Amino acid sequence: PNLAMALNNLGNRYSEVGRRQEAVAPTEEAVALRREQAAANPAYQPNLAGTLSSLGNRYSEVGRHQEAVAPTEEAVRLYRDLAAANPAYQPNLAMALSNLGIRYSEVGRHQEAVAPTEEAVRLYRDLAAANPAFLPNLAMALTNLGSRYSKAEQDDAIERMWHEAISSLTDSSGKAFLLVRRAEGRAATDHSAVDDLLAAQALLTDSDGDLTADLHSACRTRRAQDPEAFDSRWPHESGALPGWLLISEDDLEIVWQWLTTSPEATAKQLLVQHADRLLAPTSDVALDEIALRLPDRSAIEPYRQLLGEARRVGIEDAYRSWLALELLENWLDAPLEEKRSMLDDQRTRGELLGPDVADALGGLRESDPNDSGLIVHEALLSLAREGRDGAAFEALAEPTRFPALLSDLARSNEFVALDALATLATMVDAGDAEQASGWLHKAIALAVAGDPDAALDAARRARRLDPGQVAAWLGLLVELAPHHPSIVSLSQTLAETPRPSAP
Repeated sequence: PNLAMALNNLGNRYSEVGRRQEAVAPTEEAVALRREQAAANPAYQPNLAGTLSSLGNRYSEVGRHQEAVAPTEEAVRLYRDLAAANPAYQPNLAMALSNLGIRYSEVGRHQEAVAPTEEAVRLYRDLAAANPAFLPNLAMALTNLGSRYSKAEQDDAIERMWHEAISSLTDSSGKAFLLVRRAEGRAATDHSAVDDLLAAQALLTDSDGDLTADLHSACRTRRAQDPEAFDSRWPHESGALPGWLLISEDDLEIVWQWLTTSPEATAKQLLVQHADRLLAPTSDVALDEIALRLPDRSAIEPYRQLLGEARRVGIEDAYRSWLALELLENWLDAPLEEKRSMLDDQRTRGELLGPDVADALGGLRESDPNDSGLIVHEALLSLAREGRDGAAFEALAEPTRFPALLSDLARSNEFVALDALATLATMVDAGDAEQASGWLHKAIALAVAGDPDAALDAARRARRLDPGQVAAWLGLLVELAPHHPSIVSLSQTLAETPRPSAP
């Protein structure tokens, strides 16, 4: 059974890459194996039916149309029996019937091709009424049936079948889907396609994003075939032509290309190269069209704002915050050593340490103030601006270095760097002694910065984590107090007798 499945798959793979002659032999072998298996065990009949259907397709692809008929007929017979016992096989039967209609048509049996294709349509119509996932299959079967009717000189019958299929659906979006597909299949000279498209438009709601996009695309394609005929028919029903109908596929493509280009520096260059088109008002229409296919249409709004800003202040200034955010996100995602290399590289260029990146990080912090990762990275950037990031990375690699580095910063009155390094010490995976030292030095930085309540809270945290360091901390505070009187209260807090824990 596994070999049979692998052989059938191999035939499919050969077919997909155009090696159609080579696809025949493994599929024939798969059929032979499946036939033996199904004879011994009826549980393999579905596998035999599927492989026979594949063999019919493989024969057809290499022009062996007469030979393709028999395996397809046999697949239909097997699936009919299977579907009679289990309705779960009805989709397989419908597909096999549709294939049989094609096989008959290929050998000139046009009258005989009609009945299996009509049956496929009826099956898909029932399936689609219960499950919209079968609507594409129904539309394809109806399109095939139109071809079968045409060759059997029954052209008028297809309109009745489309009408019955559309009427059988209760869901308005399902009706609209079939109307769009019917319009797409009509001849270029058949102007009733416009009526189909107008009828579909009337059925759609704001939630039908993908289908609305399909409708708009079908309308543009139809209009391109005969603008005068289309325009004369469309306003008669719905008024003036909408902007989405007039936009060119080239404009849509260039806007899509810009949206999906990365990194942002490359996207900016694309905008510069095509500024005449991307900054034109038609780009806003294109963005609306693209948004129809997005799960969250609001995701397009930042790009709309970017284009508006580019029109107002120029592309360079408009992209400044975007480039800064991309640089920041790359740095945030980088491993520790790569972060350090990026900072070293950026020290001469300045972007990573500049105000635009600081604003970008501030925006991220504002949206998630308690994100510990962002807090750590904010502290690292602050240390880099103070020229102290080297010591910080060394301490991150070896946390026992934090206490000595913190004391050195406190004694050298580098309180901005002290606050940032103390933040790192309190948040990284370190022992109680290192974290306690971090909180004590955080308290010193907060006191000097004029935030006494937060400073006292930090001092109490330090004492709770490692009371054995209190004497050494008091000595440091006595040393610093003459120059920074605001830290005297920290000494009093550290010297307090801790309250006993609640039982």
